[in-house]
This record gives sequence, structure tokens and C-alpha cells, in this order.
Amino acid sequence: MDKYCRHGHEYTPENSYTHDGVVQCKECRRVNRNKSYRRHNTPPLVRGLEQRKTHCVNGHELTTENTYQTFKDGKKDGRKCRQCNRDLSAEWARNHPEYMYKNRSESQMRHRYGPDYDLAARDALLKEQGNACAICGRTGLKWGKGYNDTWHTDHEHGKEGTHRGILCAACNLALGKLEPYMDQVLAYLAKHKGNSPNGIINCQDRGYDGMGETI
Repeated sequence: MDKYCRHGHEYTPENSYTHDGVVQCKECRRVNRNKSYRRHNTPPLVRGLEQRKTHCVNGHELTTENTYQTFKDGKKDGRKCRQCNRDLSAEWARNHPEYMYKNRSESQMRHRYGPDYDLAARDALLKEQGNACAICGRTGLKWGKGYNDTWHTDHEHGKEGTHRGILCAACNLALGKLEPYMDQVLAYLAKHKGNSPNGIINCQDRGYDGMGETI
């Protein structure tokens, strides 16, 4: 049972009664009787004055900050409670987590990687790469929270609204660090090409594990 009537009066034992199995508000009955009396016994110039509600049906105070005006057919149609709207929105979000995840994720993706990049485009791009990192070929990662074991969308660094491919965490981090110096990196590799078998620099032979840690 509601704690307040539709005009915001609390259903206390002193302010309520039951009629035909329905709880009624004594204050509303008193106000309606007074309105009826004034309508029949008040000069026309002062008719139409009504007592404004102080609380919504859920007990939230109808202050100026907590209400907004509604309109119907271009005319004012009463007030709505902002807190009730927030509560309804929060409840709907709790009951539809998959929709909220999709909507939030795609909004962030369009902002970061371009208006044509959504979950479907992301999955299609990964499938096109053979479900593997576009650089090292690593597989078995997932989308979602985390870092080392999740997929990362690569974009043109320094420019929002672009995307290029799907990478693992290590390749995405390395590319972000080295891309601004790619000419120097290629020159360095070309310079030291003959110092390793088959022209390949083996990080572990030089005392690194490939993730920047000395071994």
C-alpha cells in the first residue's frame, strides 16, 4: 500500500479511512468539500484556487529543484517528480544489463574509433584477422575488463575517431610507444640486422623476455 495519497498526504491512522475496501484520505476529502463549497459560494474572480501538492505518490518532496513542467497539446499539464524518474531509470537499467552494456560500449566506441565502429564491426574485424592479434598472432583473448588477457582496438595514435585493427595488450602497448619513432626503429633494426641469425633480433638472446623485463 502507498504511504501517501495521490496528492501527497500521508496515510496516517488519523488521516485515513476505508471505503468499499479502498483506503481514502481524509485531508483530500476535506479539501474537496472546501473546493465544492467555494465553487458554489465564492465570487467568480477567486474561483479555481487549489492547494498544490507537497509530495509525490512515493513521498518525494515536490520542490522546485525536484520537479519539471509537463505539457499536453501545447498547454501545461502538471508537474513530474525528478527523483521518481531517476529511480525508474535506475531500476530499468538493473533489469536490462545486456542492453546497457551494448549501449554504453557502442557509444564509447563510436566516440573513440569512429561513427561506423560498433560491436558488430569490431567482431567482424577480429574474425577477418583469423581471431588473432594482427601483429603477433596471439589467440585466446576476450573482450571486457582487464588488460593482459583482453583484446585492444588499435587506432591512429593522437587522432580520435580512427581504428585500424585488433591487437593483444603487448603489441598495442609496444606500437603506441614505438610508432612515433618508427623511422628510427627501422634504421636501428637495419643497422643491427647482421648481428643475429637469419637477420632476426632475438630478445631472449640479449637478456630480455620480450615484455621489457631482464632475464
